[in-house]
Amino acid sequence: MFKRFTKVLPPTDILIALFSFLMLLVSLIPLLLIGQYAHPCADDFTYGYYTHAYWSTTHSLSETLHWAFYQVHSTYDTWQGTFSSVFLMALSPAVWGEQYYFLTPVIMLSMIVLPHFYLLYRLLIKFLQIPKNIWITTSSIICFIIIQTMHTPVEGLYWFNGAVHYVFMHGCMLLLIGTLIPTKSSEKMPLYLIRCIISCFLAFVCGGSNYPTALTGIILTFGITLLSYLFKKQRIGNTIVFIIYCISFYTNITAYGNQIRQASFVKDSPIVAIGKSFLELYQHASTWISLQVILFMLLMIPIFRKLSQNTNYSFRFPVLISIISICVSACMMTPGLYSMGIVGAGRTFNIIKIWFLLLLFLNEAYWIGYLHSHFHKLSIFTKIDLRIYIIGILFLILIAFMVFPQRKLMDYSSYAAYVSLRANEAQAFHNEYLERLEILNSDDSLVTLPDFKTKPRLLYFDDIQPNPYDWRNNAVARWYGKERVTLE
Repeated sequence: MFKRFTKVLPPTDILIALFSFLMLLVSLIPLLLIGQYAHPCADDFTYGYYTHAYWSTTHSLSETLHWAFYQVHSTYDTWQGTFSSVFLMALSPAVWGEQYYFLTPVIMLSMIVLPHFYLLYRLLIKFLQIPKNIWITTSSIICFIIIQTMHTPVEGLYWFNGAVHYVFMHGCMLLLIGTLIPTKSSEKMPLYLIRCIISCFLAFVCGGSNYPTALTGIILTFGITLLSYLFKKQRIGNTIVFIIYCISFYTNITAYGNQIRQASFVKDSPIVAIGKSFLELYQHASTWISLQVILFMLLMIPIFRKLSQNTNYSFRFPVLISIISICVSACMMTPGLYSMGIVGAGRTFNIIKIWFLLLLFLNEAYWIGYLHSHFHKLSIFTKIDLRIYIIGILFLILIAFMVFPQRKLMDYSSYAAYVSLRANEAQAFHNEYLERLEILNSDDSLVTLPDFKTKPRLLYFDDIQPNPYDWRNNAVARWYGKERVTLE
């Protein structure tokens, strides 16, 4: 009966790919639904003030963009050199109208999913030339784990300023690396030129982004450019991209505003910062590799084995690849330790963990490819039904989620969003914000706002303070044209 039923189904590999992709899509639903209750806060009002003021009064796109460039110039001289990030910070969805702020999680989730799918497409299909179903399965599982176990979702998905500076820019870096990966098949000149132009633009953007992304990106770009000379592929194009990246990165790090900002922190020396980076990575990696991550890695073993079977690539340097991966992961922690003496806030750890998990699964794939090429006769997966193995691991994953206490389950983004929506917590927060808006849009010049009674973990990040002269209060007051705004 079972065999007769399975004959009418698509091949097992395709079913696994479809199931993985569907699982990813379903997991995004609660995250997008709760996004309609997200609202701007903190630096959204700081960096978007000029653009919001001119858009709301003139509705001139050119004038609004002009003031976005002004914000970049002002910030570059007084606070930080991350010019591409600041430009996007000045164009928050709230600038065009607070009713559009729900686009924040749409944009950020897209900049997690699409860059990972594209990077793995270039790596697995264009370079390793494996079947598309393996690419879909791998991309879906990695994106699912990254999103569900995000370090601080409110700063990575629902607060535009912090998310665009880190998650969005990290996505740009992944797109850049994807465009630089060479293909084994010949590429037509028009397509190659288009890809080079896009790579140059992305290099300019990444060079002006947050420092963990900018530093990691320039190291990877240099490495790929070096390999292009060794293998005599895409040498000129990659060299131009690397030069543009260097100019952009130099412009970023030499901003006078960086010196002003760093004067507020006690920073480490470069050598100490590098040493602490490896220690920090070790400490956080021990918590990031959770039981669920381990089970999903087990789930991917037969998938990665099929990957190694369907490519002619020889996985000869697993130890070297692992060492490089550790170093590139640790280097994302170095800029913060060097400039501030700390790695950074939750938004910084968001992209470090995203990068760490991606490399973790890619290293697993590489090691399995190496073991398969050397010990393929010893593989137990030649004797185990793939369907039974996959169902068994999924059952263990389900049990692992069910036995976790409530507080641990809340660490998974979609479940936290589901609980918040079901308890009407997100809706209550939204209603309280609307009540604040009525006060802020009144004719009173001196405004006192009630404190939030409901503060959802996924939506509430920061707020104005009882001190009327706090920078957050001043930013909100300027945005709404008030003389003073304070908290009850």
